[in-house]
Amino acid sequence: MKKKLYGFLIFLFFVGTLSAQVSYEALTLSPASPIAGQKVNFSYNSALTALNNSSKVDVVLYMIKEGNWEVIEPKVSKKEKQYSGSFTIPEGTDAMAIAVKNDKKSDNNKGKGYLFAVKDATGKVSSGYYTDMSSLYTGMGQYLTGMDNDADAAYNILNEGATAVPVLLNDRTFLSALMNANTRKFKAEAAAKNELLLQAFARKPNPDFKDLDFLASSYKRMKMNEKAAAITLQQNNSFPKEVNRMLAIKNFNVEKNASKKAALFAALEAQFPFAADDKTKDSYYSNIANAYAAEKNYDKFMEWNSKLPAASKASNLNNISWNMAEAGEQMAMAKKMSYEAVTFASNERKLNENKKPKGLTLADWTKSRDNTYAMYADTYSFISEQTGDLKNAYNYGLDAAKSSNFENKEYNERYVIALAKYKKPETAMPIIEKMIEQGTSTSKIKETLKTLFLAKNGSDVGYDSYIVNLEKAAKEKRKMTLMASMINEPAPTFSLKDTEGKMVSLASLKGKTVLVDFWATWCGPCIASMPGLNMAVGKHKDNKDVQFLFVDTWEQGDNKTKNAVEFMQKKNYPFYVLMDTEDKMVADYKVSGIPTKFIIDKNGNVRFKVIGFDGSTEALAEEIDMMLELASRP
Repeated sequence: MKKKLYGFLIFLFFVGTLSAQVSYEALTLSPASPIAGQKVNFSYNSALTALNNSSKVDVVLYMIKEGNWEVIEPKVSKKEKQYSGSFTIPEGTDAMAIAVKNDKKSDNNKGKGYLFAVKDATGKVSSGYYTDMSSLYTGMGQYLTGMDNDADAAYNILNEGATAVPVLLNDRTFLSALMNANTRKFKAEAAAKNELLLQAFARKPNPDFKDLDFLASSYKRMKMNEKAAAITLQQNNSFPKEVNRMLAIKNFNVEKNASKKAALFAALEAQFPFAADDKTKDSYYSNIANAYAAEKNYDKFMEWNSKLPAASKASNLNNISWNMAEAGEQMAMAKKMSYEAVTFASNERKLNENKKPKGLTLADWTKSRDNTYAMYADTYSFISEQTGDLKNAYNYGLDAAKSSNFENKEYNERYVIALAKYKKPETAMPIIEKMIEQGTSTSKIKETLKTLFLAKNGSDVGYDSYIVNLEKAAKEKRKMTLMASMINEPAPTFSLKDTEGKMVSLASLKGKTVLVDFWATWCGPCIASMPGLNMAVGKHKDNKDVQFLFVDTWEQGDNKTKNAVEFMQKKNYPFYVLMDTEDKMVADYKVSGIPTKFIIDKNGNVRFKVIGFDGSTEALAEEIDMMLELASRP
């Protein structure tokens, strides 16, 4: 029976063999098919890539195993346009991704990436290869190397795995990846295919608690509630101890009262002791500590927070001290907490390279520690200014702003407020002027400059022309930056319904400059960016040559359109919403995270792609205005 079942699944999913090693024009390995534990030589010809005129190229190797990666940064030698070096592949590696870059840009092989299967001594790929390689095609590769996502490639490689190693269909991680690939590729038709997979998995002999949990949750997502209930009943009968433990954890998580939460944890720990090396215990400590902080019981917060590892402890101290300072509560304690956090972060920057996490490059590790220090220093600056300690407010504010190269507007704001109080106007004003010219100021920074201008000149005569000239320089700089980021690629076609059922296509918008914003009702950064988008919509509401489209995608819930309509009504936004209910458009546009915005010109070509939101409403509105203007040019 099992042989017949697997044969059917092979027929259903097999589309071709992909494990033959890919050959690249610019990047070559020797041997061409790398083997785990083996030394490999590489050669890279920059003349064939976008890095042709680089004076220096860095090569970063990501060794993938079980969804994690280890970074190797080999020494690179250069001879004219040719770069070379060698490295040894760690044992157990399933797949490998290579990033090639300089300080300003990278070569991602025209979006396809440089990906390699890693084989064992017999020349075969491991069973984990298929899941790991598919992960590279569905987000991990984009995160690590900047390559494009490729849902079809992920689907194909998983189906190769189902064919080559049928036992993988009994592996939860592999099966989950395969079901997700089906959903991306087949949309509505995927449910029937995935149900067949689950039926086969359900026949697995001696399923454990996690197997049944996977089945139950999968059926629930597919709205197959009767099957989910049957699996849950089987789980309850077969694994009562594990079920009780999960119930205890659920009760802990939903409890809000800190002392009750602590009691529930004590009972959980007594009934289900944690292993000595179980790091999940720390999440309970942190949860309880923050529950006490929410109740403003800071002594108890400190007691539970002290149980945590140093980095987690400092993070909580920074967050809670900031909240205390914003509320103006127990400022002396808040300052003490914040100082402990910033001192930890300062010491962390001095650690040697042997402490570097395996998954980070040296540059990324350095940047991560600098960013943490900047965040904690900004908090301490804010609290010091609130408590009248202007020297520390200035010094730590300067540290925070400097650590972010004066590009973080919030850090700049805190620094400027302390600077204006601690230094004379003639010292502070040139620094603030530069921020405004560089486009890294805020409305409060401009208010501070006006106060200093009045103090220096005795009146506001001449201030308006003074600030206009400073802002003009910022706008010109921003426009030059945007022009350098312009692209010119055909926009994928689309045809979606709006919330009233009217079909809208890209073809129907020819002759208009179109802004497409991918969003969802659950997406915090999407929602945070909407005031800036609303400003832009308002400015262009009478411009018939511009169309704003807010594409609701990756939406959750049974009635996605209703969710979107109710959200817009509640927020009172006049946005024109299209429903990407099958997540097709977002996949066609190769979006890996939201919010993501595209500007499409009158000829149907993408001219700008903007990912994320930096937190500045006015800056976003201004940026959109500039992009629309640049994209509208002949």
